[in-house]
Amino acid sequence: MCAWLYTSCAEMVPGGDFLTALNAGDETPGDIGYFTFRSTCDEYINPDDSTALEGAVNATSGCRTHSDMNDDFEVYEQVRAVLN
Repeated sequence: MCAWLYTSCAEMVPGGDFLTALNAGDETPGDIGYFTFRSTCDEYINPDDSTALEGAVNATSGCRTHSDMNDDFEVYEQVRAVLN
């Protein structure tokens, strides 16, 4: 939706060159833990399960909008718990 305005949006177009290169090979390389966190009601990330990575802990926050993922205190607490 915003690809015409922002490079970062254009890079996130499904099937585009950037995402194709990013998704090539091991989705979770190296010796670190990976964690994804998604909403089941995100109006911009579709399908919402496209955030899942093989080899990562893939969690959901319930039904929150895209913006709420940044502003919701419960989401903050869930992410903080993973980082501790």
